[in-house]
Amino acid sequence: MNAKADPLFKKLAEELSRVIKANKLDRDILSKRLNVHPRHLDYWLSADRILPVHVLPELCRCIEEEVCRLHETDHYHDAYKAMDILEDRAGRHAFSVVPIKGAIPSDDLMAIQRLVKEVGEALEELSTSLADGIVTEKEKSDTIPELDDIIRECG
Repeated sequence: MNAKADPLFKKLAEELSRVIKANKLDRDILSKRLNVHPRHLDYWLSADRILPVHVLPELCRCIEEEVCRLHETDHYHDAYKAMDILEDRAGRHAFSVVPIKGAIPSDDLMAIQRLVKEVGEALEELSTSLADGIVTEKEKSDTIPELDDIIRECG
């Protein structure tokens, strides 16, 4: 089957080719890393053949790793734009997990937890105050301290 008949495969091929060309990546290296004949990669990138869906994540990962190696960087998110095309077609959108270098100190983690708790309590109090469209003096005196607690936690 000619992939050019399906706009999805044409779009995938164009995006992958764009990223490979923009970063001057060696197609032979990519094909070796994918353990496929270079001609297969050429077919997929020209949309002459359908790119097997199980190859796409690995191809994106190889592109990212090669770009990072060549440009001495940690991440290259454009490598995954072809995956975004598939996700868009499915009506879904993913996001990458950003690795945290080193653990968050426990004091900071506890401060974040306290802030989240204070924000939750303040929002609950504010919601109660605004529920009927009228803010009484009692509701105001209950809500303001909750908002003050948030400000204190942020300080």
